[in-house]
Amino acid sequence: MDNDAGPIRSERGRSSALYRHQTNRVNDGRGALDPAKNPTMTTPQKLPTYDQALRSVLATLPPPSAALLQQPLDEALGSELAEPIRADRDLPPFNRAAMDGYAVRSGDLGEEGGSLEVVGTIAAGSPVDGVSLASGQCVAIATGAPVPSDADTVVPHELTDRGHPTVMINGPAKPGNAIHPRGADASAGDVLLPAGITLRPHHLAIAATAGAARLVVSHRAPVVTVISSGDEIRPPETPTEELERHQIRESNVTLLRHAVPFFGGSILRCVHVEDEAEPTRQAVRQAVRESDFVVTVGGISAGTRDRFPDAFEHAGVETHLKGAAIQPGKPIFIGSVVTDGHACTVVGLPGNPVSVLATSHLFLWPLMRRFRGLPARLPWVVRPAGYPAKPNPHREAFRPCHIEDRGIVIPEWQGSGDLAHVAPTTGLARLPMERDMVTAGNPLSYLPYAWNLQTTRPGDPR
Repeated sequence: MDNDAGPIRSERGRSSALYRHQTNRVNDGRGALDPAKNPTMTTPQKLPTYDQALRSVLATLPPPSAALLQQPLDEALGSELAEPIRADRDLPPFNRAAMDGYAVRSGDLGEEGGSLEVVGTIAAGSPVDGVSLASGQCVAIATGAPVPSDADTVVPHELTDRGHPTVMINGPAKPGNAIHPRGADASAGDVLLPAGITLRPHHLAIAATAGAARLVVSHRAPVVTVISSGDEIRPPETPTEELERHQIRESNVTLLRHAVPFFGGSILRCVHVEDEAEPTRQAVRQAVRESDFVVTVGGISAGTRDRFPDAFEHAGVETHLKGAAIQPGKPIFIGSVVTDGHACTVVGLPGNPVSVLATSHLFLWPLMRRFRGLPARLPWVVRPAGYPAKPNPHREAFRPCHIEDRGIVIPEWQGSGDLAHVAPTTGLARLPMERDMVTAGNPLSYLPYAWNLQTTRPGDPR
């Protein structure tokens, strides 16, 4: 379990008060807890911030295996775009008539309008090479047709008598009227569709305009094994009368089994192991051989029965991250191992359920996106704090929250073991590492839960 258990009372409360008293003695230089006066003590290593931790992991993990596919445009609906679609030419590629009417030179008309000679007709799809207008001339033009270079405005039919071979224009003509200028929508080379989006019908229409008949999409969902631990854990179906007071029902695996497909992964199996060394080693050894990701739950702190660190070492897992200055989820672990040419990423999540909810979004989600050839960035947005919120002065806090009209609302909690308090929440609010209260109206970063962003799960079979 991690150490974000929230308020502790009774005997533990008195211990906390004693710790604060002793810490004060250290701070004023009079206590035996001062590392400078007690050579057996070591100064705790400073943990990285969330941004530092994720950046370091992304930079040091082995590159993922190829997981991309070129897919025909008409088969790409619902896929995640892995490479951006760029405009192959200016959009529109010519000055385009936005209404049916007459293409004219505005300088040929006065305040009262005037009559012009109609010297031709331009339909949509007709070339205009060689079409020129002399003074006092115009051409009839259809919506979508290219405007001759000599004309600078289109007068709609409603402002004319629609005469032929001479048309009467009723009133002045404003330059640029009813013309959709070349390149107004996009210039050649502009990104029309960024990598990482889930392709919907309107996205495919945009790709079609750019001539993208085949799209590079994320293909293979990473295969994931979840290994949970804890002798106190019992299956969800355990009847109440069969639960001992020291036992709890499993919830973390249930969360991950249903969350991983929204992160882009595919569950291979979920395994529960006893808090014993050899069963844990065997489970990890097998999982890293057959999975792209191994996600462990609990058992990664410094307790005598926290077995995963030992199992990781025996499996040859290289450590990329061991702890981060975040709440909840401080003991987060990320490593990797290559077995017979097969690379596996190992993500060790703390055991408290709110820690699992938070750290799976903060670390597992971007790593799975990276594996699938997508940008690792997550869809953070900025919203105002709806009410005052208390941050953690020592760690960035990532608190479950929901959005109301006035902004982000962070419900009260009893620490990272308080799963019940997340019921109304829709995402995570990021609170800065500082002592002062965050006041209502202050901007906060908000990350929607992955399942609140899409209606289909990319990790599910298509």
